[in-house]
Amino acid sequence: MPKLPNTLSARLQQNSELVAVYAVVLQAERNLEETEQDGRSISNERLLYCRILGCLLEYAPGDSSRSLVASEISGCGGGQDKLLELGKWYFDHFERILQAGPNFRNRAPYSDCPADANLPPPATQEESTKGPLLGSHKLAHRMAKRRDDRHCQLTGGPDIHSLVKYKWIEEKWLGEEQDRNPVSVQGCHILHQITAPEDGDDYSKTAWALIERLGFRSILDELRDTGVHRLENMMTMSPFANRFFNSLNIWLSPVDNEPNAYYIKHDIEYYEVLDLKLQEKVVFSTKKPDEWRLPSPKYLEIHAACARVAHFSGAGDYINDRILANE
Repeated sequence: MPKLPNTLSARLQQNSELVAVYAVVLQAERNLEETEQDGRSISNERLLYCRILGCLLEYAPGDSSRSLVASEISGCGGGQDKLLELGKWYFDHFERILQAGPNFRNRAPYSDCPADANLPPPATQEESTKGPLLGSHKLAHRMAKRRDDRHCQLTGGPDIHSLVKYKWIEEKWLGEEQDRNPVSVQGCHILHQITAPEDGDDYSKTAWALIERLGFRSILDELRDTGVHRLENMMTMSPFANRFFNSLNIWLSPVDNEPNAYYIKHDIEYYEVLDLKLQEKVVFSTKKPDEWRLPSPKYLEIHAACARVAHFSGAGDYINDRILANE
């Protein structure tokens, strides 16, 4: 498992509060490593608790979230047991999110969507394509495919069903996209299945608690119930790419000085062998900005922060290895 860097990044070192609490986390990590060297066994998980906290100070979604995490660490009063208890809370929530991955793979694209559980039958449901809110996952899927030109945003591949149906997609693919494999494209959530704690399943409650603790209650209010289907929370992806996106193996990093442009980052070993040909960059665009709104930078930032913490702390690999061992 990777150790924490000796310092925060250059910009964050300008913040004396962050520097001070990061030093506390580093010292706790050293104490645990010395315990191992003295012949007293420690679990890898306890080191991960420290490393998750250190990575949250570096990668949390925005300075306000970093300050919240720093305040929590300061509230431990330098006590290692309290610090580890705090880190364990975050570890447990990341674990439950990653454990939900196999369940998502077994779901049909729109069935069993928790946010749609209480919707009236389609015959009586008024589904408007105007404004930010869409009535169901199925409608959001259709609108996202139109906005994204019926292509997977992570691989660049055209939707295989649309390729057969629409001449312009076939011509575009034959002319400039033959290196991008056609795929089945679905409208997928960026922040997946976020529902209120009193209504959701274990995954939904866990994701809600994690996002709320990082200070984004207003975003949770936006995503409550069918708000999760707003187009700002939708991207078109192949089911295979979406599996890795939901499991925090793929995330998007904004390109400096280029609005709505993102580098596609991942931690998937041998991904070419898996025939997952990711693009290096995606640029979101829309022909109807008032109606087909683009993915929200804030939603993407929250997803990317969780992915970075899981990756750079080593918690993601550790948890996924354990999940695979139990399958």
